[in-house]
Amino acid sequence: MELIVAGMLSLIVIAAMGKLDVTRILLTKQTSDTTSLQASTERAMLHLSKRIGQADRVILSSPTNIQVRTVLPPPGVPDPAYFDDAASYLWHQYTYDAGTQHVLFYDGGCGSPQVIGRNLTDMILAFEDTETNLLRITLEATDPATQDSITASTEVAMRAVVAEGVGAGGGDSGSGLDGFGVSPPPAPCS
Repeated sequence: MELIVAGMLSLIVIAAMGKLDVTRILLTKQTSDTTSLQASTERAMLHLSKRIGQADRVILSSPTNIQVRTVLPPPGVPDPAYFDDAASYLWHQYTYDAGTQHVLFYDGGCGSPQVIGRNLTDMILAFEDTETNLLRITLEATDPATQDSITASTEVAMRAVVAEGVGAGGGDSGSGLDGFGVSPPPAPCS
């Protein structure tokens, strides 16, 4: 009789250990998925913040689409005419694709975009303050399996950009360094 009781207790302990192991594996996977989602959100936020912070001109077409122009580094000390040459500038575009839940980055044209953020449920861009040139970036992500959500938000101070007449709904930050429009924005990528 004692052997039967001892055997049953052993089976109960083994079953409980197996259940704990399965729970540990599921929690580890859930934590890994959440960490991956957070890393994707942070990577997209860093990419957007860095490029916008370097921009001399920003065009906010919509809360989910922005064109950013950067000045290419000149070789040595630039001639003042350097900034009057269209070849001295490069346009980039960020857009949020709700269908794929990706933030797409187009570098210098509308070729194949680079995916810089995955499983993002929303991207919102808005000028917060036109006097101090603050652009707010908000990214939201939701884990499809657990429905856990992450929201990341930051404000980027744009140094060289003049944000005249730009409202929260969108607009153009101004001519930038080339006061003569030598590098107009390309058509938005779709």
